[in-house]
Amino acid sequence: MNRRALPLLLVALLGTTSCSQEPDVARPPAAGDVARSRDALRAFVDRYRKSPRTFGPETQDWADGVWTYQAWRSLLLAGVPVDPTAGAPDDRAAALRGLRRDQIPTLLVSRLKLARLWGLKVEEAGAPGVPFLPLMTWVGSPPLEELEARVTADVMRGRKVDVAALKQMVGFWRGPDGGYRYPAGLGEIYPRILTNATTFTAPPRPHLGTSTCGAIAAAVACLTQVGVPVPRLDAVVLRLRALRSGGHWSQQRNPLHDGTGLWATWNALRALSMLGVSSEAPDEIAAWLRTLRHRDGGFAHALDEPASLEATWLALECLRLIQRPLGPMPSKPAAGRLPKANGANDASLKPLQAVVQMGPDPAASVVLARRAGADLLLLKSLDHDEPALVARARRLAARLPGPKLEIACVREEHRSAWGVEGIGYVTHCSDAVFAPAVTLGQRGRHRTFDEILDAWKVNRLRGCVFFSCSYLNRELLAPAYDRSSRRFADGYDALMVGWAFARGGDLIRDYPWLHRYVGRMALIGNHDAHGDPLHWFHRGMRTRTLFFAKDASVASFQEAVRLGRTVAVVHGPVAPAYWGHPTWVEKAKARRADWDRGRPGFTPGEWLPAPFAAPIDASTQVEMPWVTRGFGILVRAAGRIADDAMPHEVTVRVGGEDEPRVPLRIVPADGKRPPALWAPLPDLKPGDHLVVVEAFGQTSRQTLRWVAPVAIATPPTMAPPPALEFRGANELPWVSNTSLAPGDFEGSLRIVCNRADFALRASPGKSRLRVKWRGGKAAGPLQFFVDGASVGAVTPNGSPGETSFDFDGATARAHRVTLRTALPGWISSFDRPKSDLELLLLAVETRP
Repeated sequence: MNRRALPLLLVALLGTTSCSQEPDVARPPAAGDVARSRDALRAFVDRYRKSPRTFGPETQDWADGVWTYQAWRSLLLAGVPVDPTAGAPDDRAAALRGLRRDQIPTLLVSRLKLARLWGLKVEEAGAPGVPFLPLMTWVGSPPLEELEARVTADVMRGRKVDVAALKQMVGFWRGPDGGYRYPAGLGEIYPRILTNATTFTAPPRPHLGTSTCGAIAAAVACLTQVGVPVPRLDAVVLRLRALRSGGHWSQQRNPLHDGTGLWATWNALRALSMLGVSSEAPDEIAAWLRTLRHRDGGFAHALDEPASLEATWLALECLRLIQRPLGPMPSKPAAGRLPKANGANDASLKPLQAVVQMGPDPAASVVLARRAGADLLLLKSLDHDEPALVARARRLAARLPGPKLEIACVREEHRSAWGVEGIGYVTHCSDAVFAPAVTLGQRGRHRTFDEILDAWKVNRLRGCVFFSCSYLNRELLAPAYDRSSRRFADGYDALMVGWAFARGGDLIRDYPWLHRYVGRMALIGNHDAHGDPLHWFHRGMRTRTLFFAKDASVASFQEAVRLGRTVAVVHGPVAPAYWGHPTWVEKAKARRADWDRGRPGFTPGEWLPAPFAAPIDASTQVEMPWVTRGFGILVRAAGRIADDAMPHEVTVRVGGEDEPRVPLRIVPADGKRPPALWAPLPDLKPGDHLVVVEAFGQTSRQTLRWVAPVAIATPPTMAPPPALEFRGANELPWVSNTSLAPGDFEGSLRIVCNRADFALRASPGKSRLRVKWRGGKAAGPLQFFVDGASVGAVTPNGSPGETSFDFDGATARAHRVTLRTALPGWISSFDRPKSDLELLLLAVETRP
């Protein structure tokens, strides 16, 4: 028998036995047994208590809205004599204010329900009341539960819902089997929705993807909350009944897909309840639920797992829906525990730190990883040139005297699949960690998660480990994590729980369903930011990845991941979260108590790194190809997010504070490199030299090493256009702009950030920069620089405008034109600032 089917079979067998043998089904239980059962559940929930009114993860110091709501709801459903409205209203309101606010729809709804439970008026501001998701996403089918939460939040706050548009949108998910399902791929999403995400162009093409309990429940909730009858109700009910398997429901009646069934059972039961249909055989369902009662007093998702607050809340909600009581503790409760920590008694293992970093500037990655105290730097690239990037980083690290920094490769892979049995489109975003000598095998699209596993086998044998970086869709991703957490050696080796892209940095706080895998999988804190590390690393510094090993080699790191010896530390606004097996968390805390601190070189607020420099010699010349003779220096500094310093804003001295200032230049715009500063050092002698960099009130002192001088024939040349009119993608290489989005390069370029850089062909003799724009009233004043030197500014009034600036560019072949605005850097808030500024023309012309 397939061993993956054993947990489900065991659950089914135990459920059947309970139904026929448990005395609490045959006759009313004794009052004392019920009271002891209730007391045990209350004691279990109290393990999550952080204050008299709030709750949070058992292993963390902070409280959170989701945990607090689930705890109060569990106590009430179990019949524990508690009054959530007790105490002064001001005290209840203060406790609610003390919990984190968040606009992720599912988290917002938990907070709204908690306020109602505490007898408080719902006064959350929240996002605009548009009941739609931005469906254009490459990470897979949008989770319908987020759409349901958006509608629920609007209804609870008394906001008007666009019912006609909502009906049309929910209709997209109607499946051929009578239920609701997820779209099969991007081709079914992109052509249907215009940019405002409220107007739809055509119904989707039907496909063979089958419907699921979660999608059905969310669709039914969306419609019933606004008083819309569910079309073809009988077909929905028939589909729900077809998904039932004995005393519970599963995603697909498939043990590989959420075989534990608690989420699926709750979704099926609540869907039936909203449709006004009674569930069949409620005693059989109750018997199955009681097999999941854990000896700790709560409920577990599966017999081999520990009890959890989430599973307890789900089980009690299911009992309420079938109108069955908690009942006494079973005679043989579940006793699942976390696996034992492998190597916990090995005194030679020590906590080391790994940094996963993507970015076009290996110098920034190396310097910032060293500042963070990293022992291992894992570099990623969207260009799939990781070994070459690692080689560059190693050469730079050799020029920075200090502790050794190991460097290896990470490849980001987006493997699209239809889940199990084709239930929906989902992208399994993963990171493959490997040594530079390894050549990775195939990538691409797959129909099932099993096909993804097959594609990984070759690379796993070559020495790769795989991290999961996906978190948006529980119903489609949980089956893969279920398999991986049971250590079948063919799934993910680790789960990412901290990420620079996440608004709060902590994925478990944002997506609490991931908490189920804490202690059962290796956990990773990812610094990866898909951008320039100078501006993104402050976000990544909210996460640290600790691994227990004897040394910091990539092989030791891979072994630590495979054996679960990792701890992800995520820096919260008040206290850090330590995610990992409890044994390794305690060891990490015992070795060093300040993992939540230690961000040297960062300013308060935006946490921008202090400026730094890197040496350019024959070994590192590729970082600055315009150095053709002798030595050079590369400098990075920033005063604002997404806005590098201009030459006049930075002071560099080589040899100490008393040495003369080095005149800096800005890197020519070639469409690839970040806007760093540089200078040739023709008179520098080989050896170690102190370099002092001052910028924006910060000073850094580094000892850099120069070895062999550069000696090449000619620097690279560029051939940018003399003018940019933003009419096609062929102009993209000459624009460095964080605001690029669909619709750009159609005769204009919308600027929604504080800086944009352009490359233009030089004009002989005296030159003139001509600019045309429209809008931009909130973005001004606009400052223009050519090759790092200011040429002028203009303040738009909202109307179309045109101006020109004179400058002398006779010696240059190409110019870097820089535009600075008064807009914020969008990456500081993770949102595109609202802006109506559009550039229509940039041109360099010969001045008469």
